[in-house]
Amino acid sequence: MASGTVLGVPLSLILADYAGWQSALWLTAGLGLISLIALWRKLPVLPALLILCRIRAFIGVTVK
Repeated sequence: MASGTVLGVPLSLILADYAGWQSALWLTAGLGLISLIALWRKLPVLPALLILCRIRAFIGVTVK
């Protein structure tokens, strides 16, 4: 995570110099889309009731 912060800004500036500032934004959007698809495929599907029970337990609400 820290390396993305340290390397992302200089690399985006270099990319913006060569291809325009919009290219840095398109690259970020593309990487975000790739991350979204990877997480969607990799993470397990959880039933909605289980998620609701976990949220209520986390905040201290009794589940009826």
